[in-house]
Amino acid sequence: MDARRTHGDEVGFDFAVDGHLKGVQVERYCRIFVRSADRKAVRSLVRTALHGSVVDDRIDAEGAQAYVGDNGYRDPQGGEDFLDWPLCVELHGDEQVEVSRLVTLTRDVLTALWAAGVPAVAAADYEAQLPDNGGIGLYG
Repeated sequence: MDARRTHGDEVGFDFAVDGHLKGVQVERYCRIFVRSADRKAVRSLVRTALHGSVVDDRIDAEGAQAYVGDNGYRDPQGGEDFLDWPLCVELHGDEQVEVSRLVTLTRDVLTALWAAGVPAVAAADYEAQLPDNGGIGLYG
């Protein structure tokens, strides 16, 4: 499965919403691969970056929800590729949110993780709009 084309409903969430960015159909969804096994610390960084609140197993932010969990696509044998990193942050934009807002939220999460010394790479239809192409320029 190509992680760059993963949709919310394929990973167990109940929605995936399409939007537009420069006239191109764009999924309002992002998966951020995180090279850390410390879910609590990553969740705290994500919550702070999104100025969000924790509700059950998700982080609610203005226009989006985030989930921090195990990387279900990780090779059990391990690996150095970002696709094999322990955690993922799933970021879902609300139906009415502008894609530009989701780009900003994703950027904020990435830069917070990087500033804390946590390698992270985003896979999204809009990754080219993110710093270092979503981190692939740093860790890919």
